[in-house]
Amino acid sequence: MLTNNVVTSALIALLAIGQVFGHWGKNRKNDNELELTILTTWDGRPVEHRPVEIELKPLNGSTFEMNVEAPFFNDPPNPGGEAGQPFHGLWEFEVVELFLANDANQYVEIELGPWGQHIVLLLDGARNAIKHSLPLEYTAKIHQRGDDNSSGWRHGRHGPGKWFGHGRGGPGGRGRGNCWEGRAIIPSSYLPPNVTRVNAYAIHGSGENRTYEALYPVPTGQFTVPDFHRLEFFQPLNTSVFLTEPGTELSSVWQESLTSPEVKTAVKIEEGKVEENQVIPDDVTEIVPAAAANTEEIDVSATEVGTTESATTEISG
Repeated sequence: MLTNNVVTSALIALLAIGQVFGHWGKNRKNDNELELTILTTWDGRPVEHRPVEIELKPLNGSTFEMNVEAPFFNDPPNPGGEAGQPFHGLWEFEVVELFLANDANQYVEIELGPWGQHIVLLLDGARNAIKHSLPLEYTAKIHQRGDDNSSGWRHGRHGPGKWFGHGRGGPGGRGRGNCWEGRAIIPSSYLPPNVTRVNAYAIHGSGENRTYEALYPVPTGQFTVPDFHRLEFFQPLNTSVFLTEPGTELSSVWQESLTSPEVKTAVKIEEGKVEENQVIPDDVTEIVPAAAANTEEIDVSATEVGTTESATTEISG
């Protein structure tokens, strides 16, 4: 009988092979869409539930569509913000995140939650947020077992039947078979010019059960703390699949954000510790307390297990 270690090693090897040869939806593209499937934790271990799926598809020259299908854990519960509106601190809850970056390390971070809240951040350099809470057209729907209105999952493409009765959920079985879908219309002006790289993440759970997952993980054992802003692990992306007119120049949104940042606040996080004027860690896209937003700069040196980040007003991603 195979030991658990042997089975786990075999699964990781198969996932690596699938990534190399483009199988299993790690990063699949059709003529008019790109599919990203999150199969591993942030440090390269196989996920223990149905994987999160992200679909990017073109709409017109100024927007593209981002669809999410994910298991629903309800852990943490609804953060309480208004559905369809930006919610700072969304990374502390159940969320799916997409990062699109260029070779100059300018990137957009798009976060979508199952309850309808969202947040979009622009970053100029790793962890250096220059704009946040950009408006977004976003709707989400939660499908639970026995829900008669659970049709229309990705416009009927898969159907929720692939989720119900499958996979392992969160604590106490929450999330078993339940799922959620989200649809966002993303203005292409939110993207930096010449996007070349991508990564995506999913987060759920509370306390010791907090789980961080990544499309492109870091090598197993190389780091002890998840950090979604390790840009060196992002992978190549062909934006022409989902952008009808890929941008090559800074958009007006980016120009304004670069020339007129509201507040730039350098902060440090350290896993498990929260101090005055420091960020609150979870997925390591962080929040700056309101008190810090009124300071010109808080400069705290970073460590390998922490991050240094800039922010506008109250939040940095």
